[in-house]
Amino acid sequence: MTFIKKFLRFSDLENSTEIREAMKFEADYRKIKRKSEEIRLANESWAKDNQILNDLRKKGKQAEKTQDFETAISFYKSCLKLGQKSKHLALINFIHDINRLIVLYTKTNQNSQLKKLLKSLLSEYSNSNHSIEWKIRLNKISDK
Repeated sequence: MTFIKKFLRFSDLENSTEIREAMKFEADYRKIKRKSEEIRLANESWAKDNQILNDLRKKGKQAEKTQDFETAISFYKSCLKLGQKSKHLALINFIHDINRLIVLYTKTNQNSQLKKLLKSLLSEYSNSNHSIEWKIRLNKISDK
């Protein structure tokens, strides 16, 4: 039995307008509560994905500090894959990892991998503010 029905049992409300308003209020309340739960679950999912992303990023930074660039690249690629796969993470959450990949590919002279990455990023995130930087970098590599 809903709250309104319980209330109405003990109430002397006889005005049907008041009853309709009370029932509409309860329906609106349930809708808001359901939406609130959806948002809470989405936030939890984002937090989990973001925590995994941060853990991978830390491992990538550690590998860079020890000059193990191939391992660092591997961790940053994992960050990129997670970011692209996640329903909750946005580009802003993993742009740092993309930038580290670009730097490390350049540093290790992996131009073919860098070209592949930049083309992929440009096709997937063509409306991003970063796409201009990626186009410039891709053009520089292509000119060589």
